[in-house]
Amino acid sequence: MSLDLAQLSKHKLLRINESLNYIAPVFGIARVFHLNRHLKPMSFVNRDWLQDLYVPPGFFGDLVSGVSPKTKMPRYIVFQKPVQVGLTERLLVEFFYYVSLGLRGLYIMPNQTMRTSFVQDRVDKLIKYVPRYRQWMAEGGQSDSVIQKHFGKGTMRFVGSNARTEFVENPVDIAMADEYDECDMDNMDQLKDRLKASEYKMVRYASRPSYENIGVDFLYKRTCRFRFLSKCGHCGDLREIDWFKHVVCQMDDEGHEFELRKVEDGVPQIECGKCGRAVDQPWVGEWVAEQPGNEKIGYQFGRLISFDTDLKELWDEFQTALGDETKMQFFVNSNLGRAYAPGGNKITEALMERCKGDYLMPSTSTGSFMGVDPGGRHHAFIWEPCEGRKRLVFCGGVRDWAGLGLLMEQYNVENCVIDGAYDPTKAKEFRDDFPGRVWLAFYKGNGSLKEWDLDHEHRGVRIGRTQNLDAVLTKVIKFKEGGFLFPVNWKQAGNGELKDHFTAPTRFFDEKRGTHVWSKPDAGDHLLHAAGYSLLAEKLPGSASEWSGFITIGGTR
Repeated sequence: MSLDLAQLSKHKLLRINESLNYIAPVFGIARVFHLNRHLKPMSFVNRDWLQDLYVPPGFFGDLVSGVSPKTKMPRYIVFQKPVQVGLTERLLVEFFYYVSLGLRGLYIMPNQTMRTSFVQDRVDKLIKYVPRYRQWMAEGGQSDSVIQKHFGKGTMRFVGSNARTEFVENPVDIAMADEYDECDMDNMDQLKDRLKASEYKMVRYASRPSYENIGVDFLYKRTCRFRFLSKCGHCGDLREIDWFKHVVCQMDDEGHEFELRKVEDGVPQIECGKCGRAVDQPWVGEWVAEQPGNEKIGYQFGRLISFDTDLKELWDEFQTALGDETKMQFFVNSNLGRAYAPGGNKITEALMERCKGDYLMPSTSTGSFMGVDPGGRHHAFIWEPCEGRKRLVFCGGVRDWAGLGLLMEQYNVENCVIDGAYDPTKAKEFRDDFPGRVWLAFYKGNGSLKEWDLDHEHRGVRIGRTQNLDAVLTKVIKFKEGGFLFPVNWKQAGNGELKDHFTAPTRFFDEKRGTHVWSKPDAGDHLLHAAGYSLLAEKLPGSASEWSGFITIGGTR
């Protein structure tokens, strides 16, 4: 049960306010002293679900009912959350409070670069602008750096999970693991050893999830599993809001077409699962545990219960993600706060047949985009814009680099992306032969929200292998929306390699690496990679003067 201060009598409100500073100091500090990332006072108005995370479970319900609430914070809490909902503020407030009492605190970020930026941008600013924190800092007196600060009676350290030595130096009483799923799990195993000698052993894991049964999702499933049940203002029904049950409705068997369940005045609504009316205040409700007897506390929630959520914006993002496995995973993880369910996917002959047009591939073009995957033969995939679609005009292998040059001229290629890792010297020579028209591609690790990184000086681009191939799958699935248009004889295109290279690979979940990957079939997949590069070619600048940026070039497929 959440505490609605606006509905309480003045007498009870005064009593509760006085009590909060003593029996719920973390919540009291947040309300009275703490400032958010914009250096503004914290507000819990229309955030019933959030204020409950600052106190022990059931605290406000007991307080309002006149029962003596539990005032001791749990030792172990997991937060499986979406992005940008204020959870870091909650971690910082509790961290500052317990360290000021004399505890040794460890705040963990995924890497040292993020650690340094976090301390300078968030921690140091708070200490500067919040008088209570400034006072505690002055009491600590001695150490003040991005790694260690003496704060009140205690000491807090900020580390990157990628630095193993930072985990083994000192014992810890309270630890905060922020963005846990992005942390180095081998080093995170050392955290238990750092807590062994402490009588407090307080640990918090918070993260946007990644995949099912990995990272924060694995930890959450082994807790009491609190979920927030929103209350319908019309019928009083309490239930967890689900994007696929209460916002959108699937219209096909494949899961590629959806419609909004309820729209009022052009604005998407959350539909009550009982009365069918709009749930206009999903942030009103209560946390309910699925396994109430478990002493480990865990909370899972998404953006749908946040007062600041724009459903129209979420709907637009969801539509963009349909058919694109990479973008859909990010939508589910970042907005719904859900772990992504591993599953296989692939391009089938049936999907390719839907892309079939009534034409034969021409021998030239007035303007096109090319992707190249070099090897024993250099496989090229070339398409031209045609009535909102991407019409295939050439696919196949050529024997040498000179053959690729002929294709550049024959099809008037405006922009080309070629794998730069197979033969770096020849790739650079090819790039230099066509100034402003060729980019060198290098595969990087998967999982970044950033679509690609550019090196303007060397005309290089780094992209995730899975992301590159996912883009091809999307253009096959969403063939009507700017997708591919294949010739009537597409099965014979490229001497049959178009069909073989597109349909042989399978997208699957690699448990060892903890991410989705595309298989490398014996039948070959060169045209699939080339097609991904060709889609990238359309998005990249066509001349050296149109972009600036930098990366470190390197990497192989």
